[in-house]
Amino acid sequence: LIEEWIAKNGASAAKGVGKALNSVDDVLANPNLLQGKSLEQVQSVLGNSKNWVNDVMRKSTRSDGWVLREMNQAGTDFTGRMIQYHPGTPRHFGGAPYWKVSTGNGTFRIPVNP
Repeated sequence: LIEEWIAKNGASAAKGVGKALNSVDDVLANPNLLQGKSLEQVQSVLGNSKNWVNDVMRKSTRSDGWVLREMNQAGTDFTGRMIQYHPGTPRHFGGAPYWKVSTGNGTFRIPVNP
């Protein structure tokens, strides 16, 4: 029975993707998992994810931000899916730090401290 369910719904569904912060897939399925999480907490869980690259915010004048970018299967280019930490500046989000998640189906902004 479980094998049929996994075949129909996928292995990700069987693992409860999106219920807890354990992988990049969890965050992409439920970006709100980042709410209240510090940069250090998220980096420790997601920082070594396969096919994802630790990077810096390229348009920022400050070096406080962090970006986790997905590479394509060939490892030659970024897919556009990413998880970003913005430290907060007066220009964005009222100066408060926030997370930005680009899933490929939309972009979400989640406050670090709600």
